[in-house]
Amino acid sequence: MDEPYGHLHWGERPRRPPAAPDPAPERPAYRVGRSRAEAVADARRARSDHLRRDRAESFDRAVAKAVEVVAREAAAVEAGGVRVARVVAEKRWIDPEQPFLAVSVQVEPPGPGGWAEEDLEAVRARVSAMALAVPGGPREVLVWIDRAASRG
Repeated sequence: MDEPYGHLHWGERPRRPPAAPDPAPERPAYRVGRSRAEAVADARRARSDHLRRDRAESFDRAVAKAVEVVAREAAAVEAGGVRVARVVAEKRWIDPEQPFLAVSVQVEPPGPGGWAEEDLEAVRARVSAMALAVPGGPREVLVWIDRAASRG
């Protein structure tokens, strides 16, 4: 009976060819004969990347602080007959360079007279001011009043 792999014995598997070596990096970290201008440019690029990451991280911390402040303090906001029942705040992006804070405010069900529009606007303005007051935090805050969730 002919063996399917010719030289193999029963139970042996064919060997794979040796793996190809990893390609060399396009530009080594240190190159012999590199000019001083190239070294200075690389150092500046590395420093600017580091500063950009630091700014992004500090902004993320400030936005997280703004989310925490709004979630904690906005529940105590009251204007006229409007009382806040629940607050959801999160960071969102229009594009990667412009994050903003989105805040959804659910208000308690209205009394017999309903909600006054100026009271709802006062709640929106107070919540927005809370988020914008965080140092280094978001420069844009979108606050919307969720009335449908409050009706039951």
